[in-house]
Amino acid sequence: MFHYRNSDGVPLASALYKPENFDPKKKYPLIVYIYERLSQNVNHFVPPAPSHNINISYYVATAIW
Repeated sequence: MFHYRNSDGVPLASALYKPENFDPKKKYPLIVYIYERLSQNVNHFVPPAPSHNINISYYVATAIW
């Protein structure tokens, strides 16, 4: 979790997710997903599966890399 303030001084939070076997020597795609109220789910596990929403567990799973 990253905590910061926007240009109006409003506190915000964001999360950075890396693939499960992250290798700093490799390049990975970056997905930016902005939504007003998702940080409360930062530790909520969603089983990896394609869906109409961004499924963090699916995108950080080694199987897709």
